[in-house]
Amino acid sequence: MITGLDFDKTMRRRLFILLIIACAVLMVLAIHQTQQRAMASRIYANMGEKLLYLPSGKFIKQASLGMDAAIASLLWVRAVIYFGTHYTTDKDYRWLAHTLDVTTTLDPGFRRAYRIGGMLLSLEANHVDDSIKLLEKGIENNPDDWTLYAAQGFNYFYFKEDKEKAAEYFTRAARIPGTPNHIQRLAARMYAQTGKLDMAMSYLESLAEETQDKTVREALVNRYKELLIEKHKQWLETVIQDYQEQFGERPQTLEALVSAGLIHQLPPEPFGGKYIIHPDTGQLQSTKEDLNWP
Repeated sequence: MITGLDFDKTMRRRLFILLIIACAVLMVLAIHQTQQRAMASRIYANMGEKLLYLPSGKFIKQASLGMDAAIASLLWVRAVIYFGTHYTTDKDYRWLAHTLDVTTTLDPGFRRAYRIGGMLLSLEANHVDDSIKLLEKGIENNPDDWTLYAAQGFNYFYFKEDKEKAAEYFTRAARIPGTPNHIQRLAARMYAQTGKLDMAMSYLESLAEETQDKTVREALVNRYKELLIEKHKQWLETVIQDYQEQFGERPQTLEALVSAGLIHQLPPEPFGGKYIIHPDTGQLQSTKEDLNWP
């Protein structure tokens, strides 16, 4: 006859054995995952700079031994480091598109690589066609991600100047559940006569607020400031024309616009410089102006 005490001892013994088995299983899984990460790192390291010259991601996918996502994550880190290095030096991004293509071939669901990579290709590298190609690939593999449609819409609006195509992508983004209100507003504004600069600045501002990576955010903020300079210059140029109509000549300095009562003050230059009329060329410019973006 089994007493209550014997039953408790038996149950405790079984629980103890189960606990040991569970711990052993967890240790095996941890060791397996560590080995997988180490193997992925070795495969990636052995590729070295040769990765940049591969025609596509198919070769790496075949050599990945089923660790596609792990190697894609390593490649993404490489792409961000590659961008950051060249952003602060020569701004030569010739291999960025290829690295991103390989990354997303290995992991077609890597949404961040499409979203941020596509943005960097067009906004910073000025490789707009590569950006469109990457985002189209992302949309095909992740049709429920509104951010990809919005990024594509921006490409067509700002760089391709195709408002009809841009409106199509922004509208598709707005139809996806969970899309923020500002994207829905942009979709509506696509069909209105919205200024190119205002539209671009609104989109860049929203991207900068949502981006976590410091280097990417810095690039977005700088692009926003460059557009703000262009907007200020357009406005000042209209005031200069008013001055010319009133006084029969262009002003020698922008301060003359203030003295004439046409404006209260000059707008602050976002990079910390100032707006001037160049004494030799007579052109309106910023003392900090060094824009490479068309």
